[in-house]
Amino acid sequence: MKRSNLTKIAVASTAVMATLASPAIAMADETTTTDNQTKQAIAQAQDSVAQAQQSTTEANQAIAQASPTGVTEAQAKADAAAAALDTAKQNLDNAAAQQQTAANNQQQAQTNYDDASKAQQQAAQDATNTADKIAAAQQAANNASKAINDANKAMQQASAGQSKAEAAKQTAQTAKDEATAESASSSEAWQGPDRYRSRPTSRPRTRRRTADQADTAISDAQKEAGRADADAKQAASDKAAAEKELAEAKKQQASTTGDKTKADEAVNAAQAKLDAAKQAEAKALEAKQKADAKVEQLSKDDGGLSDLAAKLEAAKKAAADAAAAQQKAEQAQKDADKAVSDSSSNAEAKQQAAADAKSEADAKKEAADEAQDKLSQGAVAYFGDKGASQAVKVLTDPTVTEYLDAIHNGAKGDATTLDNMIEALKFIQEANQLRAKEGLQPLKVSDTLMAQAMADADYANNNVNHPLQFSASENLAWGYTDPFKGWYDTEKSMYEKDMSDGVLDCKASDGKPVKPCAYGHYTTLVNTDFTLTGFGVSQNGNITGIGGNTHSQLFTENANGIGSDAGRIMDVDAYLADLTAYRDSLTGADAAYQTALSKSKQAAQDASDAAKALAAAQQTAAAAQALHAGTIQQQLLTDETGSDQEPEKKGWFRKFFRG
Repeated sequence: MKRSNLTKIAVASTAVMATLASPAIAMADETTTTDNQTKQAIAQAQDSVAQAQQSTTEANQAIAQASPTGVTEAQAKADAAAAALDTAKQNLDNAAAQQQTAANNQQQAQTNYDDASKAQQQAAQDATNTADKIAAAQQAANNASKAINDANKAMQQASAGQSKAEAAKQTAQTAKDEATAESASSSEAWQGPDRYRSRPTSRPRTRRRTADQADTAISDAQKEAGRADADAKQAASDKAAAEKELAEAKKQQASTTGDKTKADEAVNAAQAKLDAAKQAEAKALEAKQKADAKVEQLSKDDGGLSDLAAKLEAAKKAAADAAAAQQKAEQAQKDADKAVSDSSSNAEAKQQAAADAKSEADAKKEAADEAQDKLSQGAVAYFGDKGASQAVKVLTDPTVTEYLDAIHNGAKGDATTLDNMIEALKFIQEANQLRAKEGLQPLKVSDTLMAQAMADADYANNNVNHPLQFSASENLAWGYTDPFKGWYDTEKSMYEKDMSDGVLDCKASDGKPVKPCAYGHYTTLVNTDFTLTGFGVSQNGNITGIGGNTHSQLFTENANGIGSDAGRIMDVDAYLADLTAYRDSLTGADAAYQTALSKSKQAAQDASDAAKALAAAQQTAAAAQALHAGTIQQQLLTDETGSDQEPEKKGWFRKFFRG
């Protein structure tokens, strides 16, 4: 807006200068019209100035009353200020144009007066000099006659000079031709071997000098001839001019008397015209002085346009700053809201994850506690989980097991620990391998027989005899690391020695007694009628002199031989795999719990961090919302207080934004 207005002002100024430089020529009889136009222009200029001042005042009032609270209102006030400025400037431009018209009219009146004054002076001078002109005309006639005579003489002298110059020119040309011919001949005569060319004599040089002199003489003769021609032409021209002057002098002399009368009349007319122009010039000068005073006033007081323009620029800048600040605040609000939304979603997810992790950890802890409890129970827990109720009774019910007090379920070293139970199953695998060597079928495992073998092993820890509390065949061993070393290896050797004669009679084939004659464990192990087994292992043997390991293996022909519920009957490999997986699940429960606990702690920390991030995002959003609500006014107040170098703009900001 400001730039376009400045352009308008510059164009107007150019137009004024052009008008001043090229004023129209006014006649003296236009004085009254010019005076009226001047007065009218001054009146219009005054009105325009008044309108401009009023527009400026209204604009200032509109700005002073403005109290923007946002970008829209700030922009509206800036637009209103711009419109007011345009109106004020237009009024001022009109006033300037009208004032210029008054100035032009005054200048024209001055020109008219000057022209009339010059005309009057010239007429008076013409009348005064009429007699002198008559005498001058007579003298001019005489002078012309004399000039004619002088011109005739000059023409004769010029003709003689022409002839003389032409003769000199011809003489010089002849001398040049001779000198040129002689120089050429000498040059040919002296052309010889190269050794002589470097030694020219003085003769050719003299001849060249003669030729140059001839050229100079020709040139001088030509110049002289040219001057003679010019003199002749000038003489002819002077004669013609003199003849013309003579004719004019005679004509002037004849009309001088009539011109004297006309000159007197022109003096009178010019004097009257001068008087009228003088009056018109005085009125136009007065009008111009008034117009000049008004122009000076306008130049000193532009109706507040400069201040209004500065205010407009400040308003536009304030509106632009407010718009930018609002846009920035809106973007900050959007970013903050998104951050809150994202943080909220993240916090909820982390909270849910923490809750899930805690639930999982609680479940794992419960499972770990249960597992630890089951580990402490040993075989009882296993049999219970597998539905082997009779096996559980064997280890817990005094009505089923006579020597129940010998059993310490799950205690370290007791046959009922899961580790010893697994060790027992491995011995059954070894037994089946030995039976396989004998061509026998593998023994299957019964839950009840396993429990009974554990009870017997615990009993045998303190007793070197069979408890006979269950209806099953039994092998016992004390102090062996591997009981099959005695049950199979040693006793098979004795058995084969006794059978060397084909009869089991405790005698060898040579008739000598076999001592000791004990191989019942071997024969029990390889009994073809047995199909089911159970095994017990304990490290709590307390037999004096033996101590250490106690082993018990029970055998039956079938499930009916157990005398009660046999429980599950399984291949030893499958039974071992099932028991091992069960034990590992229990021993791994605590590790699973610790892992779940660690995950739960981390999830809780993540949830806490997410909650803190959410709180921070909410604070940021609140700050952004406050910035969004008050950023425009804050920006404007900052601009107001920061304009120390422009006190006028500072005051206007206070009016504009505080009202």
